[in-house]
Amino acid sequence: MPPPNEPRTLFVYYKVPSEDRGAALAAVATLRERIAAALPHIHLECMQRPAIANGVETWMEIYRSDVGISEEGAQRIEAAVSQIPTLARWPRAREIFIPLRAT
Repeated sequence: MPPPNEPRTLFVYYKVPSEDRGAALAAVATLRERIAAALPHIHLECMQRPAIANGVETWMEIYRSDVGISEEGAQRIEAAVSQIPTLARWPRAREIFIPLRAT
C-alpha cells in the first residue's frame, strides 16, 4: 500500500488536429493563466509528441506541485479545462504517476 502523502504528478494527454493548433495554443495560454490564478502551488508544463500523424498532434499537460496533486486538485484542473471550450472538445486521458519507490 502506498504511503498516504506520496507526491503525485498528473499527466493529461489529448489529440489536437493540426488545423486547430493556433486555437489550441491560445486555449492552453488561457488555461495556464487560470491555473496560476486559482492553483498557484501547481506548475503546468505542456509538451507535444515530435511526430504529427495524419494531421493530428498529441499534446500533454503535466501538473506538478511540491505537495503533489490530490484528487481534488485534479478535479479542479478538469473544471478549469471544462470552462475553455477549445480544450474541452477533445477527449482527454488522465493518469497519475508517483516517484519510483525503492522497495
